Amino acid sequence: MKWLVSKDARRFSAAARNESTAVELVAQPVQIKLARFERRLRRWKRAARSELDCRNWARANFANLSFYIPDHLDTVERIDVDEVSDKDFVERFERDGVPCVITGVTKDWKAETEWTPQRLLDRFYNEKFKVGEDDDGKSVFLPFNYFMHYCTSGDAVKDDSPLYIFDPNFADRSRNNTAEDIKKRDKEKKEKRRQEKEKEKEKELKSDKEGKSGSIKSEPSSPEKRGRNSNTDGSDNQQEPPKRLKTIDRSSPAKSPEKEETSLKLTYKTPTSAPATTAPTEPISPTSEKIDIPSSRPTKEMLADYIIPRYFRSDLFQYTGSKRPPHRWVVIGPKRSGTGIHVDPLGTSAWNTLLTGHKRWALFPPEIPKNMVTMRGLPDHEAATWFVMVYPRLTDPSTIDASGKTLADRLGIINLIQRPGETVFVPGGWHHLVINLDFTVGVTQNFCSVANWETVWLKTRNSRPKMSLRLLKKLSSFVEHPREDALEDRLVYKGLVETAKMLETVPQVPPSSSDSSSSSSSSSSGSSETEGASRDNTESESSDEDGRCLCRKCKIRRKRRNGTLGVPSLRIADSRVSTK
Repeated sequence: MKWLVSKDARRFSAAARNESTAVELVAQPVQIKLARFERRLRRWKRAARSELDCRNWARANFANLSFYIPDHLDTVERIDVDEVSDKDFVERFERDGVPCVITGVTKDWKAETEWTPQRLLDRFYNEKFKVGEDDDGKSVFLPFNYFMHYCTSGDAVKDDSPLYIFDPNFADRSRNNTAEDIKKRDKEKKEKRRQEKEKEKEKELKSDKEGKSGSIKSEPSSPEKRGRNSNTDGSDNQQEPPKRLKTIDRSSPAKSPEKEETSLKLTYKTPTSAPATTAPTEPISPTSEKIDIPSSRPTKEMLADYIIPRYFRSDLFQYTGSKRPPHRWVVIGPKRSGTGIHVDPLGTSAWNTLLTGHKRWALFPPEIPKNMVTMRGLPDHEAATWFVMVYPRLTDPSTIDASGKTLADRLGIINLIQRPGETVFVPGGWHHLVINLDFTVGVTQNFCSVANWETVWLKTRNSRPKMSLRLLKKLSSFVEHPREDALEDRLVYKGLVETAKMLETVPQVPPSSSDSSSSSSSSSSGSSETEGASRDNTESESSDEDGRCLCRKCKIRRKRRNGTLGVPSLRIADSRVSTK
C-alpha cells in the first residue's frame, strides 16, 4: 500500500513542541545482552503482530512525522478537583456525557515519584508486562528491562507503532519475577516433588510386602516351598530385594581431562576466572560500570501507588465478584504508540491519568456512526495510522461548508493534549483514540456509576448475563439488609434494582461498534486504554459489508479458525485485498 502523508500531518504547535522536552528515561543504559535481546525481540514482534515482517515495522517512516496539534485546537474544558464538588461534576459532565480534563488528582499519589522511568526500572527490573496477544489469543509478555532498552536505544526509536505495555493484570501478580527468587521457588517445587515421589515409592513397597506376605502365608510352610528365602534354621525372613547398582562400562575409553573440564563447564556455573581459551561472551550495551540490580518487586505494589479520583469511587461493578472483566490497566509506551479508535465495552465510562509524558486524544460523540470516523482499507488498527490517513481527510479544507466548519467539526470532534498530572474523563459511548507524543506512564480504569446505570445494565444483561445476575443479587441484598454505615445508600440501591426490573421488557440491544474495541499499539491485546472486551467481538475501523475486519492480522485469525492458513490460493487473494 502506498502511504500518503498530507501536509496537515506535519503541522504542529511550536509551543507544544517546546513543552515536550526530551525525557531522560534512565540514568544509565540498561545492561542486557544485545544478541539475546534482538533474538527475543524478533520473536515478540512476530507474536504481537504476525501480519508484519520484523523489517516492515518502520516501512511508513512515521518517525519523521510530528503528531502535535496547535494550541487553539485543544478546546476541552479543564477543571480542578478541589474546586468542583462531586454533585457538580455529575450534573455538568457525567450525567450529560461530556468529556473533560481534571487537574490536581495526582498531588497525593505516591506514583508522582514512584512511577518515573528510573524508579520503575529499579523496582520492576525483571518483572514481565503484557504488550499484546498472538493470533491464538495468548498474552505476549516482555521483561521490563528489555522493554526499557527497546524504548531508549532499541527499535522503538524508528518503529511506526512501537510495542506498548498495556497490562490488565498488574494488580494480580503478588510474586516477583527476580531470577534468584525463581530459582528458589523452583528448588522448593523440585524438593516437594521429590518428597511426593518418595512417599509413593514407600506406599508401593509397603503394598508389595503385604501382598508377598499374604501369598507366603497361604502356602505350606516347608523348607522346600520356602526355597532360598528361608534360613538354615527353618525361619522365614523375607528380605527386600537389593537395589540394582548402576553398572559402569569399563570397555569405553576414558575421557580426557580436557573433555571432562568442558562437560563440567556446560553443566555447572562458569567459574569467575575463565581461561584465555574460553569463547567470548555476547556483547553488552555500553555502560560505565556494571551496576548492582536490585531485587524486583511484585507488580501488585503499583496498586498502592495511586488513589481512585473521588469522582469515580462509586463503581457498581465492584459488586460483580471475582469474575469481573478487566477494568484497570497500567499503560507505558514510547513515542507513537497508543490505542486505535474504539468505544469502551458495556457502556462503561473511564478515567485516564497521566504521570509522565504527553498524549494526544481525539474523541467523537456517541451518536456519530463509526463508519463516519474511519475508512475502509486501513492496514492496521494503530493510532498512528489513523492520525496519518484518516484525520487529514476529516479536516481537509475541501470539506468546509457554508458555516466554515470542516467535516471533523461537524462530527463534533474533540482534540486535546494530555499533560503530566492530568486526568481525562471519557463518558460511555464516546469513540476515542490515543497516541503517545513521547515516553508516557499512566493508569486507566473503567467504571459503572449511577449516572450511566441504565445503559450499562442493558448491555451487561445481554452480553454478560451471569455477571448481571450476580450484580443484581448483590444490590438487592443491600436493599434488604443495608449496612449500618450505608443506610443512606439504601434508597440509591433500591432505585437501581427497580430500574433493572423495569427494563426487563426492553428488547435486547443489537450489537454495534459501541461494544467493540481496538487493539493497543503494536500489541493487538484485545484491550484498549479503557476497554476490556473480547477481541472476538471486535469490529475494526476497516471492515467489509459483513462487519469483518480487513486488516491482515484479523484475516490471519479467521484463517486459523477456519483451518485454511497456509493455502497458497488464499494467501494470494489475501495479498490482493490488503493492497487495494
